[in-house]
Amino acid sequence: MLNKIRELNERINGRLKELTGKGTVDWVLLLFMIFSFCITLIRAAVTQVTFDEAQTYLQYCDPKIFGWNGIKDIYWNSFANNHLLNTYLITISELLFKQKYSEFLIRLPSLLFYVIFLISIWVTYRKKLISAYVVIFLTSNYYVSEFYGLARGYAMANTLVFLSCICMILWKRSSYETDRYLILSSVTLALGVFANTIVFLVIPSFGVIWLVRLWQNKRLPGTVRRYFLYLFAWFGFLLVMVKYHMNVIAYTQPEGVYTGRENGFFDCFFAGYADMYTRNVYLKNVLGIFFIIYIVSLLTALLYLKKLDSCDFFISMLIFICVYVVTQLIFRIGYPVGRELIPFWSFMVLALNEGTVCVVDNMAVSGKWPGILRYCAAAACVAVLVIFARRLDVTSTTEWNHEYGLREFMIKQYMACNGDEDGFEPVHSMVEWFYMWKLDNIKFSPTPFD
Repeated sequence: MLNKIRELNERINGRLKELTGKGTVDWVLLLFMIFSFCITLIRAAVTQVTFDEAQTYLQYCDPKIFGWNGIKDIYWNSFANNHLLNTYLITISELLFKQKYSEFLIRLPSLLFYVIFLISIWVTYRKKLISAYVVIFLTSNYYVSEFYGLARGYAMANTLVFLSCICMILWKRSSYETDRYLILSSVTLALGVFANTIVFLVIPSFGVIWLVRLWQNKRLPGTVRRYFLYLFAWFGFLLVMVKYHMNVIAYTQPEGVYTGRENGFFDCFFAGYADMYTRNVYLKNVLGIFFIIYIVSLLTALLYLKKLDSCDFFISMLIFICVYVVTQLIFRIGYPVGRELIPFWSFMVLALNEGTVCVVDNMAVSGKWPGILRYCAAAACVAVLVIFARRLDVTSTTEWNHEYGLREFMIKQYMACNGDEDGFEPVHSMVEWFYMWKLDNIKFSPTPFD
């Protein structure tokens, strides 16, 4: 029976390659990515604005932010949910389309970053830089895909970190000799910080690899001299963003910056990534424990095989975890958790895949093991695709879905205001202001931010 299924698959695969140049797996991956984007696009168009989106839009998205006074104001007076790249791109979108108070329009920049993310995945897959398994894990996280349909900076940062990782792969393949890949990796990582300052946590991980590989190739002094002006500008930009991050903390209050203040490292990081797939407390803890066991097992195997030095991303991940813990020990403002883990999603997938592939390729055991591991990987891919399918919902998102009744509430408020101003109830939330301004462009004086 299995042989017949295998023969049928090979026949279909061969025929598809003759007709289209792509095999069965290629078409499955391509169609799934298109489907995932369509779901995100529909959700972005039909779901209502959330509190964080409305606050960013009403308080910061103004053409004045491109002027010197506007830049100073947004730099010194930003809340934690004002993600700079997102804010500036929303403002540009509004200027281009000349339309205000549109949920879809303010989410358009994030959707464009999803397009960049998916195209980058497809191109790197076709160039055999990543496997089909990696493609599945990168694109099947439903929680991450939801944020590509929201006007926030987390998913934008994930795209930019992924692009930085791809440049790192290309730099490694050039035997760490092609400087343009190193430059592009650093540029996209810096843009990731501009999208969301949480990306600062991963910069030491990449920085250590850059320095070590340049030193091993005896290129560090020459590279520093050759690109001194670029390095000066790059570090200068990061210092400016460090100060911006400190301003955000001071303006928002520490308790509003991270959401994991009351939880431990395991709950925020390991169970936090598991939480993206399941909201069941017991199951996510089990997955979190499996996550720890898997990382420790890979580390042990790589040390035993003496192959750890060849795994740039896996080493970077270990450094990242250390930075993640040390940052909390120093500043004590809570571990990043939930949506704050999104910018590191693609990086984590690539790191675990690199460690796994290195171990499998170097196992001095029976030839059956690689086959068994492939079946395990295939089963894991099927599992995450099933979870993706079960969570499909174009009418709401995991975060902020309790606010989706506000549109109807605001219409009633608007009608009450037109019929009898004495019966008008106070407007309490940022989302309510968004809809009050959207309905016939009503103006209030003073506004919440005058």
